[in-house]
Amino acid sequence: MDTDRYNRAWEFAKAAHGDQKRKYTGEPYWTHLVRVAEMVADTHGCTMEMVEAALLHDVLEDTHVTEYTLRTMFSPLVAHYVLELTDPDLSFGNRAARKAATVERLRDAPVAVKTIKLADLLDNGPSIKEHDPKFYKVFLAEKTKLIEALKGGDPILYERAMAMTLQISARGIDNAPG
Repeated sequence: MDTDRYNRAWEFAKAAHGDQKRKYTGEPYWTHLVRVAEMVADTHGCTMEMVEAALLHDVLEDTHVTEYTLRTMFSPLVAHYVLELTDPDLSFGNRAARKAATVERLRDAPVAVKTIKLADLLDNGPSIKEHDPKFYKVFLAEKTKLIEALKGGDPILYERAMAMTLQISARGIDNAPG
């Protein structure tokens, strides 16, 4: 791994997210980005662009960073990956419409993007389950549809995500592992 590129992307993401905290844990937001990047870095065929995009995957959605900035500071490919990972803004419609649009967009996304999204979902699930069991039911329903669209991403991450949805089907949401 190119540690200079990793550190540059991490420092950029950390600065962009500033004092933002994780919703349920209160930990600095960048800790989520590092966990996602580490999961991605452990996948077969991982590229440095994938790791950079994993670290930056929420900057377009949650900060004032623009696609142009990502293209000039990193690369057009990293910017493309991050753009593919960015949910539509609130003006797009209600939550169901935004989630459906995300599923359709990611169904045709590159393998790298699907892999990053799988890592993102796997990192988000446990804290949602622990801290907001009521919303976790909504999250799981949305995640199940999304995971189906992410087929073709890293097979190990995909199998981990699918195993969770299969356990959910067999045991019910209230008994599902995070």
